[in-house]
Amino acid sequence: MKVGVVGVGAVGAATVLSLIERGGMCREIVLVDRTPERAGGVATDMRYATPLSPTVDVRAGEAASRILATVP
Repeated sequence: MKVGVVGVGAVGAATVLSLIERGGMCREIVLVDRTPERAGGVATDMRYATPLSPTVDVRAGEAASRILATVP
């Protein structure tokens, strides 16, 4: 599953770390922020946490990325 997090402030970063720590929740996490450099920096920081769950790929996306979310 691919998860998109829009906004990588304190809450967004905590959400990403929680998803990484849970392991198996998703295979890919895409971070989007209005400041692309911030999204890239947080993605880099979070990649250091991925040894906790090596199956997760964390990367920064562009604001123009299409992120679809389905709610059951």
